[in-house]
Amino acid sequence: LNDKTVVAVGHVETVSPEPGAPKRVVIDSLRRWRGKRKQPVQIGEVEAYLALTAKRYNNARILADPWQASGMIQRLRTQGVLAEQFPFTASSTGRIGQALHLALRNHLLWLPNDDELISELAHVRLRETGIGQARLDHDSGDHDDQAVAIAIIVAELIGNARTPGGKEWLESMAVQCENAPCTALNPKGSVVCRVCGGPI
Repeated sequence: LNDKTVVAVGHVETVSPEPGAPKRVVIDSLRRWRGKRKQPVQIGEVEAYLALTAKRYNNARILADPWQASGMIQRLRTQGVLAEQFPFTASSTGRIGQALHLALRNHLLWLPNDDELISELAHVRLRETGIGQARLDHDSGDHDDQAVAIAIIVAELIGNARTPGGKEWLESMAVQCENAPCTALNPKGSVVCRVCGGPI
């Protein structure tokens, strides 16, 4: 919270009323705070904004990085806000990166007309970190805070096998490699895995 803090709000909607129509994520709001060494981001200001925004958006659930926000999450919970930790593990970072990549590639993400956001998304990429594992990455000097916040929303709303329709959405957009131990997601229609090179 000392350097840069991003809060993004989004919802999911169907592309058309037809049965089985794909879903897209709409980013409703994006707020940035930038701190300096002598003037860090004020956690109280962020906390008050989150509490107000959650109520404004129909008691929306908040997911926050526990590394610097565990105390804030607890305080928000005492106010009746649905606040949870989003732990950044190899599995979760791969999941959100893949979900954002697929949503962008398949035009299932509506974004605010924000030059800074568009520029950041244009410079982030998926980087392979191991067999079947990938994460969002960026060049030195660039940032990915906004991309990560939006990726979490996409993964939780439509790119998550635990949510209604999430498993079907993932399977419709990508093919998972079945060559053990590789489990990489590949573009639909692939016949060879882009990670291990084995047949799909």
